Amino acid sequence: MKVNKLKISDRAVGPVVPVSYKNIAKRRARANGGEAPSVVDFLNEQQRGQTIEATLVNTSTTESKVIALFPGMLKTVAEIAKYAGVTADAIAKEGVVLTGANDATIVSCTSQTLDLAQRWIDKHPMRFCKLKLQTTSAAQDTQFAKEISFYGFALGKKTGDVKIRPQDYVRSDQFNRNIVEIDLSMQLDDATVMLVELAPNSSLSLALQVVAEMNTTYALSDMVDKLED
Repeated sequence: MKVNKLKISDRAVGPVVPVSYKNIAKRRARANGGEAPSVVDFLNEQQRGQTIEATLVNTSTTESKVIALFPGMLKTVAEIAKYAGVTADAIAKEGVVLTGANDATIVSCTSQTLDLAQRWIDKHPMRFCKLKLQTTSAAQDTQFAKEISFYGFALGKKTGDVKIRPQDYVRSDQFNRNIVEIDLSMQLDDATVMLVELAPNSSLSLALQVVAEMNTTYALSDMVDKLED
């Protein structure tokens, strides 16, 4: 099955032509006298094993829940509604995400890196080339029918959105139909919200494969080192 790449770049929306990051790096290197700009790190094939992973669990037997896995600069669900124009039940964090009556856990998140990744992406935009999803066999039909959405926003307006329904990417010849891998060209930054809808009584594991990041932390020292060489 042919898979289109998806992106929300420059707030464009929908399927696009696949992006060659190697060619982008070469073009920018030529424009900068032979060296790629240090502020942007285009990861090579070996480095592309770098992923951000999280598992969300919804224990409600009757209600779907929408979780903001990455909220951008927005700090509350009220801000997400006000500025991004979309509704979320909670913002993801490691541990308990959402509680109900008597403080019973409804949604939880297991991750070693999510809390840091949310703060990191807020300062250093990242692009991803692949999204891998896994749910339980019992929940695959209901969970993979739920959308994963990306919403861009700016001052006073939404600037684009991309919606992915995982069941559209399950191949007919696939043996493990509770696993989906989606090729995509997607950016997460301080002005993009990523929402994940969880079906009742289900879990979803996500792995986002990083292809490039804009890291300003070492940009100045790199520039100074080149001047001193």
